[in-house]
Amino acid sequence: QQGVSRPNKASADPTRRQPTNFIYLYSMKSKSLANDFCYLLRVRYGECDSQEIVFNVRYAEYMDVAITEFMRVMWDGGFKSLIADGYDAHVVSLHIDWKASAKFDDVLCIVPKIKEIGNSSFTTSMDIYNEKTSELLVQGYLVNVMFDIETHLPVQIPDDYRKKMSRQITGIVNHAGEIN
Repeated sequence: QQGVSRPNKASADPTRRQPTNFIYLYSMKSKSLANDFCYLLRVRYGECDSQEIVFNVRYAEYMDVAITEFMRVMWDGGFKSLIADGYDAHVVSLHIDWKASAKFDDVLCIVPKIKEIGNSSFTTSMDIYNEKTSELLVQGYLVNVMFDIETHLPVQIPDDYRKKMSRQITGIVNHAGEIN
């Protein structure tokens, strides 16, 4: 209908998060995350259902992106350096426990941590928080196995990678892969 004026929901809702500068994204309220690695991403509309709640399967994607950026920092070049050395790490197990829902336009802080290093496998825990409220949304873990890229057979994790995986990784990485 021509001439009908509709209020703009975004501007009418004072609680809706307005665009912010990049510095604000580092204000995670949880003090326990100060010494952790955090990967930040904003939930996009296409990742949600009609109620603007993130589809469950998307959390696996979020975890995959977070571990890729975590490995980039931990292994000084990530999977590219791993492959250049003749190895790859394949996910063999993925577990997710949902605690609460993320919604469209939320900024998520994904915190990966190496929890266990075995002979050829390693386990990475993943906690996903709402960056604004610090609410824990998801807890999960990935189990990766180190493989030889030529034979596709599991191999022992090389000592230099094992040492890098044992150190404390800190920092905040955004969706563009920029570290702060």
